[in-house]
Amino acid sequence: MPDSTFYTQATVLVYGLLIAMWLYIVLFYILQYKKRTKTNKALTLLLIILGIDAFRSLFESSYFGVWYLSIAGWLDMDVYTLLMEPQNVIIPKFVNLLSTSLVIFFLHKYLQRERYNYLNAISDPLTKVYNRHYFHEVLFNQRKPISKDKQLSYMLIDIDDFKTINDECGHDAGDKTLIAVAHTIKSQLRSEDLVVRWGGEEFLVALPGMDVLTANKYAENIRLAVEKIKACDSKMPITITSSVIEVQDAIADQELFEKAFKILDKTLYQAKQQGKNTVKIATFGDA
Repeated sequence: MPDSTFYTQATVLVYGLLIAMWLYIVLFYILQYKKRTKTNKALTLLLIILGIDAFRSLFESSYFGVWYLSIAGWLDMDVYTLLMEPQNVIIPKFVNLLSTSLVIFFLHKYLQRERYNYLNAISDPLTKVYNRHYFHEVLFNQRKPISKDKQLSYMLIDIDDFKTINDECGHDAGDKTLIAVAHTIKSQLRSEDLVVRWGGEEFLVALPGMDVLTANKYAENIRLAVEKIKACDSKMPITITSSVIEVQDAIADQELFEKAFKILDKTLYQAKQQGKNTVKIATFGDA
């Protein structure tokens, strides 16, 4: 006769509910997996992780539910004997180990995919430097402080005669030029400096903790390094014109940045009018 004590009845009910709930969850994940957009790889990996973990819980609940039902007399004792054999006792532990290993594996893949998506969201797709959206997030939303010091300099870089490269050699040559210049800019800077493709052939660089004279030297080094690049199958030399400015308050608000950028842009235009391939220091007095 089955054991009819309250404890036994409650335990049987709990296992029944657990099995039903985990079965529902497993089926739900399977359905969501089938409905997913195949291009959403991060969601695919997450559903696999959750599905494996849910299956593990379903299997363990079912195994030990049946085991307890046999102890309580609801099932034949032969079931209890079978489940208690050494080669069978290890089964739920093996399933647990295998499931956990798979969860760790797919979790690692999921985190890799999330990082890949994050980098794509904050980067310019062509040059792989940061985009304007990320720059505004860093500077104005302070998700990540741009500088621990009060000192901060900006550098605005423009590729000279870029339209000529596109017109004479095609947009593919123009794209290669942008990539090469972006790589050269990054190679001449520190790890903490922020390089942003501002638009078209313009790049903005934030230089935390750097005064304008040092920023000017960095800009000159970049200018000289870019001169070594050739476009149009090495037929056309590439040059850049830059302007630099120092901002005393590194915790900049949008109004202060826009004022600094306006001066940078004006100074850059003046430098181009004076012959290009040069670096010019801007000050707030130039406004």
